[in-house]
Amino acid sequence: NAVLAYFGYPVALESNSEAAVRCALSLREQVNGMDASLGLRVGIANGRGVLSELQVGSGQEVAVVSDATNFAARLEAYAKPGEILVSHQVYEELQGVTNFSAPRQVELKGYEGRSSVYAVIENVADQSGLQQQN
Repeated sequence: NAVLAYFGYPVALESNSEAAVRCALSLREQVNGMDASLGLRVGIANGRGVLSELQVGSGQEVAVVSDATNFAARLEAYAKPGEILVSHQVYEELQGVTNFSAPRQVELKGYEGRSSVYAVIENVADQSGLQQQN
């Protein structure tokens, strides 16, 4: 099972990457509190994409085409259970706000060469403009 979440749509945020990391940390805490054996794995990447709103039956769905979506899926597949991996771009954006592991050089399916990825270690600092929600 999987969850795909987009941050910044339909409402732009001060920092979509920070919101995504906060959400992932909260999810990991909740899942570990229920059953750590579930092995939550998260991949976070950012970038631009093309978005379409589709009518499906009586509801509405959003379809997004983006390299960031594909990259995040590869990170999630590479992550160890309980691990939150982020792209180099997310790491650069959140340096000084979030604590990360040392970079790992990994080969991700569909991408040439090795990519630098970072595991989130600690919660985002409260010095940011975002309010932490419980």
